Amino acid sequence: MRQNHHHRRPSEIGEQEHVPRAYNRFVLPCSVCIIDSTIYPIVDWSMGGVQIVADPRMFSQNQELELILKFKLQDSIVEIPCKGEIVRKATDRLGIKLEPLNQEAHQLSMKVLDSCVVNEFANSQAND
Repeated sequence: MRQNHHHRRPSEIGEQEHVPRAYNRFVLPCSVCIIDSTIYPIVDWSMGGVQIVADPRMFSQNQELELILKFKLQDSIVEIPCKGEIVRKATDRLGIKLEPLNQEAHQLSMKVLDSCVVNEFANSQAND
Protein backbone atom coordinates (compact mmCIF):
# COMPACT_ATOMS: atom_id res chain seq x y z
CA MET A 1 0.00 0.00 0.00
CA ARG A 2 1.37 3.38 -0.96
CA GLN A 3 1.45 5.99 1.77
CA ASN A 4 1.55 9.74 1.36
CA HIS A 5 4.39 11.23 3.39
CA HIS A 6 3.54 14.88 2.72
CA HIS A 7 2.10 16.46 5.84
CA ARG A 8 0.18 19.46 4.54
CA ARG A 9 -3.22 20.43 5.80
CA PRO A 10 -6.06 19.82 3.30
CA SER A 11 -6.88 23.55 3.23
CA GLU A 12 -3.35 24.26 1.96
CA ILE A 13 -3.78 22.04 -1.08
CA GLY A 14 -7.49 22.37 -1.75
CA GLU A 15 -8.29 18.71 -1.07
CA GLN A 16 -10.59 16.90 1.29
CA GLU A 17 -9.01 15.58 4.45
CA HIS A 18 -7.82 11.99 3.98
CA VAL A 19 -9.73 9.54 6.13
CA PRO A 20 -8.21 6.05 6.47
CA ARG A 21 -10.37 3.31 4.98
CA ALA A 22 -12.10 0.97 7.40
CA TYR A 23 -11.59 -2.09 5.15
CA ASN A 24 -8.99 -3.32 2.67
CA ARG A 25 -9.97 -3.06 -0.98
CA PHE A 26 -9.87 -6.03 -3.34
CA VAL A 27 -9.90 -6.47 -7.10
CA LEU A 28 -11.62 -9.53 -8.49
CA PRO A 29 -11.79 -10.07 -12.27
CA CYS A 30 -15.25 -10.77 -13.67
CA SER A 31 -17.11 -8.71 -11.09
CA VAL A 32 -19.96 -6.31 -11.81
CA CYS A 33 -22.46 -4.11 -10.02
CA ILE A 34 -26.08 -4.03 -11.15
CA ILE A 35 -28.08 -0.84 -10.54
CA ASP A 36 -31.60 -0.51 -12.01
CA SER A 37 -30.92 -3.41 -14.43
CA THR A 38 -27.75 -1.71 -15.76
CA ILE A 39 -24.43 -3.52 -15.40
CA TYR A 40 -21.33 -1.58 -14.31
CA PRO A 41 -17.80 -3.02 -14.01
CA ILE A 42 -16.39 -3.10 -10.47
CA VAL A 43 -12.95 -1.46 -10.14
CA ASP A 44 -12.46 -2.61 -6.56
CA TRP A 45 -14.55 -3.42 -3.53
CA SER A 46 -14.40 -3.89 0.22
CA MET A 47 -16.78 -4.86 2.99
CA GLY A 48 -17.60 -1.15 3.30
CA GLY A 49 -17.91 0.00 -0.29
CA VAL A 50 -17.43 -0.46 -4.00
CA GLN A 51 -15.88 1.60 -6.80
CA ILE A 52 -17.51 1.19 -10.21
CA VAL A 53 -16.96 2.47 -13.75
CA ALA A 54 -19.98 4.66 -14.56
CA ASP A 55 -20.95 8.04 -15.97
CA PRO A 56 -21.16 10.24 -12.86
CA ARG A 57 -23.65 12.56 -14.58
CA MET A 58 -26.26 9.80 -14.27
CA PHE A 59 -26.06 9.86 -10.47
CA SER A 60 -26.30 12.44 -7.68
CA GLN A 61 -23.89 12.89 -4.79
CA ASN A 62 -25.37 11.21 -1.67
CA GLN A 63 -27.93 9.35 -3.82
CA GLU A 64 -29.14 6.18 -2.13
CA LEU A 65 -29.16 3.05 -4.28
CA GLU A 66 -30.23 -0.56 -4.27
CA LEU A 67 -27.60 -2.65 -6.00
CA ILE A 68 -26.43 -6.19 -6.60
CA LEU A 69 -22.74 -7.03 -6.45
CA LYS A 70 -22.07 -10.01 -8.71
CA PHE A 71 -18.81 -11.98 -8.54
CA LYS A 72 -17.65 -14.91 -10.67
CA LEU A 73 -15.65 -17.21 -8.42
CA GLN A 74 -13.75 -20.29 -9.48
CA ASP A 75 -16.69 -22.63 -8.91
CA SER A 76 -19.75 -20.40 -8.69
CA ILE A 77 -21.34 -17.01 -9.25
CA VAL A 78 -22.22 -15.04 -6.12
CA GLU A 79 -24.84 -12.27 -6.06
CA ILE A 80 -24.97 -9.97 -3.05
CA PRO A 81 -27.98 -7.64 -2.81
CA CYS A 82 -27.22 -4.50 -0.82
CA LYS A 83 -27.93 -0.82 -0.40
CA GLY A 84 -25.49 2.04 -0.63
CA GLU A 85 -24.91 5.75 -1.06
CA ILE A 86 -22.84 7.64 -3.65
CA VAL A 87 -19.97 9.21 -1.69
CA ARG A 88 -17.50 10.00 -4.52
CA LYS A 89 -17.85 11.01 -8.15
CA ALA A 90 -14.91 11.16 -10.57
CA THR A 91 -14.56 11.48 -14.35
CA ASP A 92 -15.69 7.93 -15.09
CA ARG A 93 -16.10 6.33 -11.68
CA LEU A 94 -18.32 6.30 -8.64
CA GLY A 95 -17.55 5.45 -5.03
CA ILE A 96 -20.45 3.83 -3.22
CA LYS A 97 -20.49 3.37 0.55
CA LEU A 98 -22.41 0.22 1.44
CA GLU A 99 -24.90 0.04 4.27
CA PRO A 100 -24.15 -2.68 6.83
CA LEU A 101 -24.92 -6.06 5.28
CA ASN A 102 -27.48 -8.47 6.66
CA GLN A 103 -26.21 -11.85 7.89
CA GLU A 104 -26.75 -13.69 4.58
CA ALA A 105 -25.11 -10.94 2.50
CA HIS A 106 -22.23 -10.80 4.98
CA GLN A 107 -21.66 -14.56 4.65
CA LEU A 108 -21.67 -14.27 0.84
CA SER A 109 -19.19 -11.38 1.07
CA MET A 110 -16.91 -13.50 3.22
CA LYS A 111 -17.01 -16.23 0.55
CA VAL A 112 -15.94 -13.68 -2.08
CA LEU A 113 -13.28 -12.28 0.26
CA ASP A 114 -11.87 -15.78 0.83
CA SER A 115 -11.66 -16.24 -2.94
CA CYS A 116 -9.79 -12.92 -3.30
CA VAL A 117 -7.27 -13.88 -0.62
CA VAL A 118 -6.68 -17.29 -2.22
CA ASN A 119 -6.22 -15.67 -5.66
CA GLU A 120 -3.79 -13.06 -4.31
CA PHE A 121 -1.78 -15.76 -2.54
CA ALA A 122 -1.69 -17.97 -5.66
CA ASN A 123 -0.59 -15.01 -7.79
CA SER A 124 2.15 -14.09 -5.31
CA GLN A 125 3.49 -17.66 -5.40
CA ALA A 126 3.40 -17.75 -9.21
CA ASN A 127 5.47 -14.55 -9.37
CA ASP A 128 8.25 -15.85 -7.10
